[in-house]
Amino acid sequence: MDLVLAGRAWVRGQALPCEVGVEEGRIARIAKSLTDAERAGAQVVRFRGLLLPGAVDAHVHLREPGFPQKETIRTGTLAALHGGVTTVLDMPNTQPPVTDRLAFRDKAERFAQDARVDWGLHALVDPDLRAFALGTEPVGYKLYLGPSTHVGGFPMDRLADALSGASLSGRPIVVHAEHPSVLREGRDHGNARPVQAEWGAIAALAERAPERITLLVAHCTTARGLKQAKEAGFAAEVSPHHVLLDDGALRDQGARAKVNPPLRGPKERAALWAAFAKGQATTLGSDHAPHTLEEKAAGVEKAPSGMPGVETMLPLMLAKVKARALPLGVLVRAACERPAELFGLPKGRIAPGYDADLVLVETSKVERIRAARLHSLCGWTCFEDWPAVFPQRVWLRGQEALADGEARDVRGQPARRTGKPS
Repeated sequence: MDLVLAGRAWVRGQALPCEVGVEEGRIARIAKSLTDAERAGAQVVRFRGLLLPGAVDAHVHLREPGFPQKETIRTGTLAALHGGVTTVLDMPNTQPPVTDRLAFRDKAERFAQDARVDWGLHALVDPDLRAFALGTEPVGYKLYLGPSTHVGGFPMDRLADALSGASLSGRPIVVHAEHPSVLREGRDHGNARPVQAEWGAIAALAERAPERITLLVAHCTTARGLKQAKEAGFAAEVSPHHVLLDDGALRDQGARAKVNPPLRGPKERAALWAAFAKGQATTLGSDHAPHTLEEKAAGVEKAPSGMPGVETMLPLMLAKVKARALPLGVLVRAACERPAELFGLPKGRIAPGYDADLVLVETSKVERIRAARLHSLCGWTCFEDWPAVFPQRVWLRGQEALADGEARDVRGQPARRTGKPS
């Protein structure tokens, strides 16, 4: 073994006292007590608190290339690391958009140089369906049915072709599910993008999707949307802002709380939280989408949609676990296990054969979120002063990448897509 971590760890759905042995970046063995021979020559770390698998955030917008004033790969992945996210899957609505091999490889080179956590890249499905020429190079494909930040919508008469292409690619497709026929210009943000847009989009996907497809409905905003997605055989993601904030945040925080799809009313939000807490969402994804404060100062009507969230996602939810509002098992499945399973990554579990991406937390150490202490370049959050539990230490493939709030010089790698380890 290279490393042995001794303490309580989340193994097979429960917190167990054990020793986790790591060899060549992967978990080699877990036992109540490893043998002296297995420990020989290893760094042995005995810890208090609870060891969790690193989170896999399948929905981030790190804005590079094209918009480095909002975020860079380096600052965005540092934010992820400090929030206990050890793998990010980046969205393709950068400039240029990731629709061909040249743009894909340019972005991959940037990540290889600057990423501080492991990473994968989505490719953008445009009306010409060019991205599918990339085959299995992307970790997944992204389809915007309705327009959003830096990207237009998608013609519904080409939807069946797009879904067929995704099915043939062997990669999951992530869909921004807002039906374009329901979207309305010239109204307040919530009424312009009502819940009916979500429900109509999921219905259209269900009608046109081929049998063999892995489809993730991104950022569901309603419990009905989660149910629709499940009934259609799709995976469904929720984001922290949709389960924690309602449309009152637009009154309190203005354009900072403007997102696509919009925050919903209190009743819809409460129902979505209840469904999430019962384990009815497949994944939890931050939809980290930073903009500058200057852009947000333009007001709700003109400001771009999106808010930062990759650093606060897991800490916010761990505080909910501490408050007994959310089962820890539900959180680990949604933030770690299921995103990794969906995209075929050997991550998200503390089990032999999986990457040793590990996060040490102490749920007794609840602190208040302060934007000044966060690491995203945009420098603000809609969760100022909310309670949170931040990681004490983080290991990335067995290397200590974060200790006592200080990042170490550990570099991220492209996430290996190998499926479930044997």
